[in-house]
Amino acid sequence: MRCLLPALGLGLGLGLGLSSLSSAAQPRLTVHAGDHDRQDCPVSFDWPHGGGAWVLRTPEGRLLPIQRSGNLAWYVEPGLPRGTTRQYPLLPVPPSDAEAPAQGARATHRNQNLTLSLGDRPVLTYLAGPGELPREAIPEAFRRGGYLHPVHTPSGRIVTDDYPPNHIHHHGFWWSWPRTVFEERRPDFWNMGEQRGRTDFEALDAFEHGPVFASLHARQVFTDVLVDPPRIALRETWEIRLFALSPRAGVHLFDLNSSQSVPDASAVLFPRYYYGGFAFRGPWAWNGPAAARYLDANGVTNRVAANETRARWFWLGGTVEDALSGVAVLGHPTNFRAPQPLRVHPREPFVCWTPSQLGDWSIQPDSPLHSRYRIVTLDGEPDPARIEALWHDFATPPLAVLEGSLVPADP
Repeated sequence: MRCLLPALGLGLGLGLGLSSLSSAAQPRLTVHAGDHDRQDCPVSFDWPHGGGAWVLRTPEGRLLPIQRSGNLAWYVEPGLPRGTTRQYPLLPVPPSDAEAPAQGARATHRNQNLTLSLGDRPVLTYLAGPGELPREAIPEAFRRGGYLHPVHTPSGRIVTDDYPPNHIHHHGFWWSWPRTVFEERRPDFWNMGEQRGRTDFEALDAFEHGPVFASLHARQVFTDVLVDPPRIALRETWEIRLFALSPRAGVHLFDLNSSQSVPDASAVLFPRYYYGGFAFRGPWAWNGPAAARYLDANGVTNRVAANETRARWFWLGGTVEDALSGVAVLGHPTNFRAPQPLRVHPREPFVCWTPSQLGDWSIQPDSPLHSRYRIVTLDGEPDPARIEALWHDFATPPLAVLEGSLVPADP
C-alpha cells in the first residue's frame, strides 16, 4: 500500500509567501458555469505532469486551494452564476509552504480500516478486513469487509447500519449481485449466508489527503464458491473522494467510482432480477413502514410507488438521536441503463440501484462495468431543488481550462 501525500495538499493562509509572476506569464484557470448556478461545487481540470504547488486567487483576493491527483487537479468553486465565466490567476506557492501540514480533508488508516474526515470530524469509514461480528448469533459465513460504515452527517449522526438482524448481509454502502451465471454455475454473491458466493475486500492500494479532498483506492473480489477451488468471477475497484466543502454548504459530499471486470475470458451474466447492485442500508431506527421518509427526483415520496421506477437521485431519511437526518444518492447519467431502476424496500431502510430490472445483461472480458455515484449526507428537511442542483454539479459540472505555463519565471 502506498500513501499519496501530494505537494499540493497545503494549508492555505493569507500569510503565505506567494511567489509573483508577470501578468503575461501568469497561468489562469478559465471556468464556465454552464446552464446552472454553482455553489460549493467540486471542479476538476487537466493538470500537466509536475507543475509544483499553486493556488487560485479570486477577484476579491481570496486564495482557493488546488489539489492534484494524477493528471487532474481539483478545487471547490465557491459561487458562479449560470451562464457566466470567470478567470482565476494561479499563484505559485513556495516549497516551504507547500510542505506544510495539510488542512481540510484527512485520511486515517487504522486497524485495516480507513476513515475520511473533515478536520477532526469523521465522515465515512471504509471497512477493509473483516472485523468483529456485532452479535454472537451471526454465522461466520456472513463476516466480510469491503464496504462503507459508519457514514456521518454534518452533525455527526450516523446514517448507516451494519449486519441488521432482518438482513444480516446488508452493510452501510456496499455492492453485490444475487442472481448471476458464471461458467454455467449460478453463484449468489449477495446472500452470503447461503454460501453460494462471497464479496470480500482484496486490497487497499492508496490513499491521499489535502485541502480539497481526501480519497482512497480499494479493491474487492466476487468469488464463486460453487467450485473447488473457488473461482474469482469479478474484480472491483473503488475510488472514493470526500470533498472539503465550506461549512455553509451544510452537507457532506463524496464520490464513489466503481469499476467491475472479469479476470479472464469467462463472462458474468446477469439475468433479469428485482434487486442487486450498489446499495444503501439506513440505521435500525428507520425500520418500519412509517419510520423512514423517501424522496426522489421524480417527486415520489411513497416507497411502494417508487419501487422498480427509474430516478436520477433519491433521498432516504429518518430520525437519528431525536433529529431528522438523511442521505441523498445521485446516479451519474453515464451509468449503465441510466437513470437506473431502483429497488426500494417498503418497510426497511434499504434502496438499491438495480440495472438487472430492465432485463438480462453481462460483463464481458472486453467491457468492464464503470459506475459513478455521488453521496450527500445532510441534517434536517431535504430540499429537492438543492439536491437537484447537486445532481447537475455532478452530471454536468463546470468546464475549467488551464491556460499558460506552470513554470515560474526567474526573479
